[in-house]
Amino acid sequence: MKLSKMSFWVVVGALVLALSLLFSCVTPAPEPELPELAYVRIEDAAGTEVKNFPMGIGQKMVFYARGYDAEGQLLGDISVEWGVVDPEIGEISPIEGTSMVFKATQLGVCSIVADTESYHDATGSIFIFAWAGFHHDDQNTGRSPYIGPSTPAVKWIYSTNATFGGYASITYETIYFASGEGYIYALNRDGAVLWRYAVMCGVCRPIDPDEEYPPAVKGHGTILYGADDGKFHAISTDNGTARWIYDIGAENPFTGSAAIGVDGTIYVRSYNRLSNESTLHAINPDGALKWKYNVGNFTYSVPALGLDGRIYIGSSSVLYAINPDGTLEWKYDTEGNIDSAPAIEFDGTIYIASGSALYAINPDGTLKWKYNIGGGEIHCSPAIGADGTIYIGSPDHKLYAICPYGNLRWAFPTEGPILRTSPAIGGDGTIYVGSDDLKLYAIDRNGNLKWAFPIGRTIMGSPVIGADGTIYIGSYQSDLYALSESSYAK
Repeated sequence: MKLSKMSFWVVVGALVLALSLLFSCVTPAPEPELPELAYVRIEDAAGTEVKNFPMGIGQKMVFYARGYDAEGQLLGDISVEWGVVDPEIGEISPIEGTSMVFKATQLGVCSIVADTESYHDATGSIFIFAWAGFHHDDQNTGRSPYIGPSTPAVKWIYSTNATFGGYASITYETIYFASGEGYIYALNRDGAVLWRYAVMCGVCRPIDPDEEYPPAVKGHGTILYGADDGKFHAISTDNGTARWIYDIGAENPFTGSAAIGVDGTIYVRSYNRLSNESTLHAINPDGALKWKYNVGNFTYSVPALGLDGRIYIGSSSVLYAINPDGTLEWKYDTEGNIDSAPAIEFDGTIYIASGSALYAINPDGTLKWKYNIGGGEIHCSPAIGADGTIYIGSPDHKLYAICPYGNLRWAFPTEGPILRTSPAIGGDGTIYVGSDDLKLYAIDRNGNLKWAFPIGRTIMGSPVIGADGTIYIGSYQSDLYALSESSYAK
């Protein structure tokens, strides 16, 4: 049967109408919902959030802005506008994009911002350090983000012409130390001398090695050192020349390393040879006296700075807490002589050795706990691990690990007393400490021996860990040792 032309188009139209009705009854599959952005974090390449993130002066690192949903699942990198709250402390580039390069330029805590042009903005904080002076940082924690060698070997030895107290300071590239012959040295990573600076009015008078501490690194190209002749020196790191000298007279030698506040104020201790009294000096960044405070009799204690800006220092049997304006906040009397420096945890707890005990003092000046170590008077300072464990050496030949609640975690025996060599802690939790058995020990966080390296000479001062993992340690007999991974050592 043949369809007319009109009938054909009627049939086609009917089929089209039927098909459209059919498909209109089929519900299309919904498009998958994209997870909603809940928050943004600033992270390093490994995904670690940038909060109190440690960096060394001169170091550069790449940071990323990363978005997360409400369940904490990573959505990906987010394009932001980057900002730095403290441009004198750190520099960033570029200022837009999913990542930026941060360069640490000065000691302090630097805040950074990732602006998303919405309420999802992120902030981060960077703790910028060198091994800035005595025991790594101004809190004297002895804790570094860097990891020392797993199998150490001598990279180089630098010998001076006099006794060497063993303490060094480092920036990202340069090692600074004071020698008993009366010089400040600057060495590069290969052990070559960049310059030396006479701190004894040009006369190489010996420095008492028991009073010898490292120069403090101030940032902006300056290191600081107080000498035995009553002069406190600010020295250019570029060429080893004096920027300024603060002079209080030869009868008032400076003792101990300096601590530096976030506003640039320098805190350092001196003592009077006649009265035997100690004074804490607060010096402005230009070398002018800000204030000074009498802290009792002579002591080897070095000031520590709390995150609240207070200055903590021990003298005789008293721990002093002094406000940034030079007024006394409180003082705590211990039961023994204080012959070492305090260390301060992030929660504000102050740890200090007195006699043969370790004290934990609350920020308000009350006793938190006391642990009796015994074995004689402690002369080294405590170090604080990332998990809050406190490490301290003792004349009874042992390194003690004490938990934040005041209980013994473990005690590691060496073959000699641990006197004026305070422990240092690597980024992996390894504890490095010298002993009078002439060895440098590396002990894991569980109290197990990793290695013992025979220095062969009396060890003085604290080990210092460089950014490349090299450990620097001094001997009383004038030598500075650089120990690196055996495959990289010369």
